[in-house]
Amino acid sequence: MPSADEVAVVLPGPGTATDHRDIILQCKEGPLKRIYETNPAYAPLHYVLLFPRGELGWHLNIKYADRPNGPA
Repeated sequence: MPSADEVAVVLPGPGTATDHRDIILQCKEGPLKRIYETNPAYAPLHYVLLFPRGELGWHLNIKYADRPNGPA
């Protein structure tokens, strides 16, 4: 499970709604990394209580299970 000693949030602008909801990460001694909404890591990084083990969330190439008579 990922862990960190420090967590910071930067909310630029006047606090109004925006079209983009990307996440910007800075790893130890590394450059900033942008996580777009379409990145499979976006959901576990944004909704940490729903993905406590960091498993990947929705992504563009997720497989569709076609089960017409099976459970949803």
